[in-house]
Amino acid sequence: MPIDDEKNPDLISSDVSDAIARQDQEELKAATENIITCAFDCSEMDIVNCRKCSRPFCIMHSNRFSPNFCKECFANLACIEDKFTRTFEDYNEVTEKLTITRQSCTKYYMDGPDWPFFTPWIASLSDTELRSIWNFHFFVMKTIEVENEVRRIKKLKKLREEPTPKIRRITSVAKSTTTKIVQPPTPEELRKILKKQGLPDIYINQMIAAMGGE
Repeated sequence: MPIDDEKNPDLISSDVSDAIARQDQEELKAATENIITCAFDCSEMDIVNCRKCSRPFCIMHSNRFSPNFCKECFANLACIEDKFTRTFEDYNEVTEKLTITRQSCTKYYMDGPDWPFFTPWIASLSDTELRSIWNFHFFVMKTIEVENEVRRIKKLKKLREEPTPKIRRITSVAKSTTTKIVQPPTPEELRKILKKQGLPDIYINQMIAAMGGE
């Protein structure tokens, strides 16, 4: 016999409930399958895709140079510090003097195997992306300049507050005393000395007698 729906409201309600439950399960399954988390063993869902490798990553696993890339991209990128000296010569024709000035400068530049990728990536940006990224890096640069200046001032202040050590110079001088005993010559030694000087014997005898010699 056919079932009269008007006479069986409980059966209709049960069928509707089952259909709603199946639909909720399908939507939950689809939503679960579409959940994307950070690709670096992280459950963070607030992610963006890397501009180079397209992997999803969170802010904790972003690149140290730019948050537009994941931590594994641009690993071989470094900031190089190059010091060099420039010499300027200025000759004054009036005074005929040559003035030589030497300046020591430091140049910083980026280098590494991953650095060439930046040029095609920048060229691929749209006008809106280029402006937003430029504003971001400009703000980062100003923030870094302020932080660098604050650290420099704190370092100089700390150096000023440190007490200057007193330098005591101890000089030891070795003193040596030499005592020389001089004995007067005997009459015979004195006679020989005076004869070498060419004095006559009469004068030599008189001088030795005056000195108390024989």
